[in-house]
Amino acid sequence: MTTKPVVAQVPSFSDVDTDIYAKEIQEAVEIGLIAGFTSNNTFRPTLELTREQMVSMVINALSQLPPSPLTVPS
Repeated sequence: MTTKPVVAQVPSFSDVDTDIYAKEIQEAVEIGLIAGFTSNNTFRPTLELTREQMVSMVINALSQLPPSPLTVPS
């Protein structure tokens, strides 16, 4: 018996179709940098970001970078 691989569904948000950055939003979602509001399948592109949301996006972006042997001087 063979099993098919599970393919993750990338959400398509109901409120970005007419947004000027709809393509960029979808690309950022596909690579895992950002996510929308799963409770009602919206992205809410015109709302302001909270600090919590910004930190989440930065952490998601940094976690996708390859390891680096850089050291930060103190």
